[in-house]
Amino acid sequence: MATSVERAEKAPDDSGKIGLEADRVKAGTLFHNLTPPVIYRQHFTPESSHLLYLTCGEFEIFPAATSREFRLPGEESLLFMWQGTVTAWVGEQSFELSPYDTLYIPSGASFRMRNTSAGPARVVQ
Repeated sequence: MATSVERAEKAPDDSGKIGLEADRVKAGTLFHNLTPPVIYRQHFTPESSHLLYLTCGEFEIFPAATSREFRLPGEESLLFMWQGTVTAWVGEQSFELSPYDTLYIPSGASFRMRNTSAGPARVVQ
């Protein structure tokens, strides 16, 4: 008994060709970019550093990406611009940060950042 594939090999398709052309074309696969546009790497917390108020981490922000809004209740922050440039918003006020600039974030204030450089931006908090 011939299988359907064997029959397809023997029978011409609509173009008159004999073969498995239709069987050779596979459905496409979509691969989504799973890299988030903003990555935060926690370096230490008050618990891990045994220091009462010290939290440290690093933001990596990909080109043209904007972070979500961050708010640290009861904590002040310093944003140190390490690499690239960003626009940072503290509440509704914006600040342009270049390498080695430092921005003070008052206790409980919300902030977000947008990378304005061609490469990844790195901000240490």
